[in-house]
Amino acid sequence: MEHFFTFQYQITEKCNLRCTHCYEDGSITYEPTTEELLLMLNKFLDAVKKWKYNPVIPLSGGEPLLSKSFWPLLDYLEEYGEKKEISVTVLSNGTLIDRSVAERLSKYTVLHFVQISLDGTVPETHEAVRGKGTFRKSVKAVSHLVDADLDVYLHFVVHKQNYEEAFKITELAKTLNVSGVLVTRLVPFGRGREMKDFMLTPEEVKRLYTKLGKDADEAEKKIRAGEEAVLINRFRCDWPVVCTKNCLSSMHALVTQNGGNCQVGKSYIAVMPDGTCYACRRMPIVVGNLLHQSFDHVWNHPFLWKMRRKFKYMKGKCRECPFNTNKRVNFTCMGGATCVAYGFYDDPFMPDPQCSFDPETEGEDIHQRIDRLYKEYRARTTPEGENIHGNP
Repeated sequence: MEHFFTFQYQITEKCNLRCTHCYEDGSITYEPTTEELLLMLNKFLDAVKKWKYNPVIPLSGGEPLLSKSFWPLLDYLEEYGEKKEISVTVLSNGTLIDRSVAERLSKYTVLHFVQISLDGTVPETHEAVRGKGTFRKSVKAVSHLVDADLDVYLHFVVHKQNYEEAFKITELAKTLNVSGVLVTRLVPFGRGREMKDFMLTPEEVKRLYTKLGKDADEAEKKIRAGEEAVLINRFRCDWPVVCTKNCLSSMHALVTQNGGNCQVGKSYIAVMPDGTCYACRRMPIVVGNLLHQSFDHVWNHPFLWKMRRKFKYMKGKCRECPFNTNKRVNFTCMGGATCVAYGFYDDPFMPDPQCSFDPETEGEDIHQRIDRLYKEYRARTTPEGENIHGNP
């Protein structure tokens, strides 16, 4: 089995937009040189090479295309990728991507996909977050990237002001011929703290992600049949528990419909332009500085060790919840979206405030159901094992 490690690299704080939900406050505290960025990158690459992990490197910002080091970094990663397994992605607002930029990006074989942010399916909604004229520019960027034969993912941050349009994002993605969709929940810090009152209720979250789950099931069925489809990225910490005892029909359903647990301390780190390392880009708990420390030193921070045992430290309803305590399924949740809990409560070990699952009323016999389903699954499993995740 291949193991992946994500190094989310914020290579610049510069941005040409001021989005209302942004993690940043708009200040530029440090702009690194290309040499400094390469120094930090190589510390990471050397570490994962030693651990035999495949590196996944999202280049982000700010707007990464505003960094003078953007193209030199891609050149370096392309050369590195000639000898190693590596996957690079670019996380952009799309407003600076014209046809020539898209064609230039298409030359990089290490580039797995480009993610473009769209926070609405119509200009008015998107531009209420990102500014006048941005919707047309971002959609045009998608067109240029698709024409250049690059895989494109749409990233949609959902809150009360664009909630109903989140139900239409899959159809828009099909119209734009993109490869996939990522719908994430608003995290209230940075400028996004001012939008705390626009966070969805647990019931709204469950309704939306249940619908997205059906879209994902349909897409995966088509892909297994050899057809093209828009993938819905759901193996994530902020994909909530939506499949409980009322839909526990199989282990396959259980492990594919409830997302995945937080990867902080396991296979993820976020690095800022000045070397500051955050446990997660959406949870700015400082765990070191890669300009001045080794990656091993950063990776052994006490908070990251605590996160590796997160199920032991969870509070409130999570302490009795099978999706946290049952080791056969806690990889589907283990306390929900740590970043959302941290932004809402200032405590990463509080329950996800947007989780609708109530262990007290719904969890009475769920452990027994899980045990029964697991036994049934094992009875059907071949000696080589079965891919219960159902990944295409």
